[in-house]
Amino acid sequence: DEWSDIDLYVMVDDDTVSEAFTAIEGALTSLAPIAIKYDIGPTPYPGVHQAFYRLERTSEFMVLTTAMHEHPWATPFLLVALGVAFAAIFGKVQPMVFGETESAKLPYQPALTPVFLHLGLVLMLGLFIPPYLAAWYKQAAQLLGG
Repeated sequence: DEWSDIDLYVMVDDDTVSEAFTAIEGALTSLAPIAIKYDIGPTPYPGVHQAFYRLERTSEFMVLTTAMHEHPWATPFLLVALGVAFAAIFGKVQPMVFGETESAKLPYQPALTPVFLHLGLVLMLGLFIPPYLAAWYKQAAQLLGG
């Protein structure tokens, strides 16, 4: 489907579980090689055996897109959490990459208004691109790509 994942629920006799998983793995391998297999085995639920597969050449962001598709109400929380995590990591990595500065601090606070205006513009265009701008982008792409 459009979310690049496959969900199966297969009912087989208890004595044919291994053959069923062999057949499923063969079918998955015909789509793409299996990169990761996580076999949970028998679960606390009677007669339920579970395994998870990740195929090669599939996006690592599949979990995120699936979560956003299944629970759209949680998407803003997810995006805010990703932003906070990125900011926290960036705050620690930047001094490691650039080192401590030897120049004097500015005698005034830099203007943050242009920064937030640009961030707002990027957010707005990420959520909605006006039709005339989308048509302009398509025309520019056709000129560049042929």
